[in-house]
Amino acid sequence: MGRYQFGQIVLAYLSDGKGRTKERPVVIISPDDECNLGEPLQVVAITKGIEDPCPPYHFVVHTSNFLDPRTGLNAPCVAKCNWVREIDQSRVVRFLGYLNDELMEKILETVNTLCDDEDFDNWQ
Repeated sequence: MGRYQFGQIVLAYLSDGKGRTKERPVVIISPDDECNLGEPLQVVAITKGIEDPCPPYHFVVHTSNFLDPRTGLNAPCVAKCNWVREIDQSRVVRFLGYLNDELMEKILETVNTLCDDEDFDNWQ
């Protein structure tokens, strides 16, 4: 198994699409074989910026201000499927945890649906 894998949450340097880059948790959506080859990682941003109401392409990944030992997250946050980036593996700062398989399936399905929708224009 490689250093990174599908479903891992890592802290990485990520662009916000407005010219700013900062350390942010992201979840890896690249297949394991691409991670093992050292290819750039496809990631979905995780943010504490939770919209109300939450759009159907945002998924709650943590709900409390306490550290979740499985995810490594310690604040309410969402994975924004409209905030997908490709990053070099060297931009990863450290490992945080994992998302469960059921949630990862929903995230990947939503990212694929958004990518296939020519009318979707709410990318970050």
